[in-house]
This record gives sequence, C-alpha cells and structure tokens, in this order.
Amino acid sequence: WWSNGSGWALPVRVVAGSRSGSDEPEFIVSALLDTRRLESLWGHLQLPADTRLGLVSDSGDAVWRMPAEQAESAGGAHSNSPFWQRLRDAGFPASGEFRNGGVFSGDREGYLFHRMGGYPLTAFVAVPRHSLWATWLDRVQLPIALFALALAGLVFAAAWSHRQQRTRESERDVAETVLREQETEIQRQAALLDQTQRAARVGGWELDTVTGGLYWTDETHRIHETEPGQYTPSLEGALDFCTPESRETLRSAVERSVQSAQSWDADLELVTAQGRRIWVRVTGHSEAGPSGLPLRVSGSYQDVTDRHRADEQIRRLAQYDELTSLANRNLFTHHLMHAIARAERYGKHLAVLFVDLDRFKNINDTLGHDTGDMVLKAMARRLSENMRQSDLVARLGGDEFVVILPDGSPDPLGRSVAERLTSAVATHPWESVAPGLRVSLSIGLSQGPVADVARLFELADSALYRDKRRNRR
Repeated sequence: WWSNGSGWALPVRVVAGSRSGSDEPEFIVSALLDTRRLESLWGHLQLPADTRLGLVSDSGDAVWRMPAEQAESAGGAHSNSPFWQRLRDAGFPASGEFRNGGVFSGDREGYLFHRMGGYPLTAFVAVPRHSLWATWLDRVQLPIALFALALAGLVFAAAWSHRQQRTRESERDVAETVLREQETEIQRQAALLDQTQRAARVGGWELDTVTGGLYWTDETHRIHETEPGQYTPSLEGALDFCTPESRETLRSAVERSVQSAQSWDADLELVTAQGRRIWVRVTGHSEAGPSGLPLRVSGSYQDVTDRHRADEQIRRLAQYDELTSLANRNLFTHHLMHAIARAERYGKHLAVLFVDLDRFKNINDTLGHDTGDMVLKAMARRLSENMRQSDLVARLGGDEFVVILPDGSPDPLGRSVAERLTSAVATHPWESVAPGLRVSLSIGLSQGPVADVARLFELADSALYRDKRRNRR
C-alpha cells in the first residue's frame, strides 16, 4: 500500500524488457493505482448488507477492500484469516467459493473468489450468512406467499374434492343399496313368478318380427321338455313340436298376428322332446311399433293336458257307455238321425238291429253282477268285431244293444248281419267267463227309408220281443 496523504494507492510495477542474454531488467514501468478508482468502478453494485469486496495478496495482505476501513485495518496483514489460509492450502486456485471464512464480521461468512490473471492477487466477495438469508427471504417472500396461497388453494381444493368424493361415494353406496334391494326384489318376484308358472304350468313366449328370433321362458322349455341352455327355440322348431293338425293352426294364428295384429288363442296337441303327447293352450297378441306395424308377438303356453283329458272323459261319459266303451243312447240317437237324413238325401236303405241277451237276469242272479259285467264286455267286443267300420254299435242299458247299418241294401243285409251275430255269439267260448256258461241272443230288425226315429225304434223293438218269445219256446 502507498499513501500520498489523500488516500490509499496500490503500487504496481511491470518489467518491460531485459538485456539480451541477461536476467536483469532493461527497464521497469511502475505506477500507483488509486483505490478510489476501484470504489467508483464497483460502487454501483447492489450487494446485501454487510457485504465486502476486496483484494488479498498471496502474502496474506489485504490490498484493498470496500467499504474502506481505517488505514491500519485496510493495509493490515490477514495472513491469519481462515479465508487466506484456505486459499494458501488450496494452492491459490483460479476461482471458487469458501464457506465460513469469518474474516470481517466474525459471523459465519461465505466467500466467492477469483484470481487476478497473472498477478499474485485474488479478488473476493464476503457475505455474512445472515445477509444471505435476509436477501434470500426478500427475494423469495413473494414466491413463498404465492406458493403458500397456491398450497392453501390446493389443500382447500383437495378437501373440497375429498368431500365431494365422499358425498359421491355416499350417494353411490345409497344407489348400490337401492339397486341391490331392487335386484333382490326382482329376483324374488322372478322366483315367485317361476314358482307360479310351475304350479299353473303356464309359460311365456315372444317372437321378434324383425329378426325372427323366438324366446321361451323356463316353464315353456319345461312344457316342451327341452333344456334352455341346450335348445334354441325358433318358429319352425315350435311348429315341429305340433301334430300335423295343430301345426297349421299355429302357423295361421302367428301369421295373422304379424300381418294384422290380431289376438288369438288355440288348443294345440304337441309331441314333446321326450315323445309325450300333451295338449297346450297357446295365446298370442301383438305389440305395434311407432310405424303401427307389429314389432313383436308374445303370449303364453299353458299345459292343459289334464283338463283336456278330463274334458275328454266327460265327453266320453256323455257319449259312451262306461262299462263297454260303446256309444251310449245319446250318441246313438245323434248318429241315427244323421243316418236317416243321409239315407233320405241319397236314397239309401237304413237298418237298425236291437240286440238283447237271453236270460241275462239269471246270469246276474246265479253268477253275480261281476260275471254279468264280464259277459256284457265280451258281448260288446264280439258285436264290434263283426261290424263294418261304418256301422255303429251302442249299448242302450242293461243287456240291450243296438246296431246302426247305414248305406245298406234292402232286406238281405240286415238279416245276414243278424244271423252272423247270432252265430258268432253262440259259437263264442264262454268258459273263460264261467264254466258251462252259454249265451244266446234275440235280435229285432227294422229297416228301410223311415224318416221317423220313434217309428224305427218301435218297429225294431217289436221285432225284438217277437224273437225273444220265439227263443223262450
């Protein structure tokens, strides 16, 4: 350092050249650098509070620093400072940084340093740590505030989102509970409906008129004796289950529903997949779309086999004799009136035979009514076997039988039938019914174009009693 009385200056010298072949300098350029120039050069820098700039020589002298100190401090040796010692230990590096130098304020300071070219000088900046923190806080205060505000917003948004999510989850749980209850109710109703369909033996069906697809309920599959997972129903397949008479009925009914949206119901005879013959009552109605054309046809299948058999049994009881299964008086009268009308229309002859067992009362009295019933059944079979398919054999009651011979010829037909019946009964072995049993007949014949049923009955009955009197002699 050099003082000229008005301030501090830095003496500088430069060897400008040397004599040829000699190490001695030829001349030396020297100057004094006024440190106030450095202060004016670096004074515009905006540094944190208590920040210092300076130059330190390799010998440890504080050549210059800003702000300026007293002369004895400014030019004092700093060879004991931690900063210079670290520079020396590091071999006076070109640039770098040290922490916790502690030269000026005694506080823990940070240093940035840079070596001055080829000179034994190092420039440095010393910033106390409290100034670093204060500056850093000044610079990050707004970002921190914004970050805090953003974080608060995120926390609020997260809390609101969490609350909304919990609300949605609660609503979803309620909806799922309601849905499960509805599904349970639907399943309960479906099970109840299935049980009801099973009990009533009623199934459902639906035909899509656009795709042609046919749907059957489980009970409809059970009625047809098919497995839902193994058999796919179709309209042609449903028709194949029908008997020939029922097939055309079902086809026509479905076509009417598709074309004109007519409702219908019909009794059909089916042959199930297991080969059983059953009767079903099938209903159908159409559902029209926006265009007015039927979109689908749906209805029901009900197994009415038991009812049909009961109706058939009632019908048989009303028209047929329960013991012999021959036509009874009602069916006989109906066929006789039809035969008389046909004979009149086409000019045909008609014959009626009244057949009565001789001494049948004795059979019941001596052998019992069970034996008498066996005789009547055997008599009915014998009469039926000796008649044409167009003839009608009926039992009027007791041991009285009657035969209608429609489309017959004059006298020889009725007489020949009567003789054949008499011979067949007389030669029939009755040992299987009762040992030593003999059965004979009395037959009354009435024939000709007679328009009065009562008159025809009267003539046949009179002939019967004449024959019975003759057989008793």
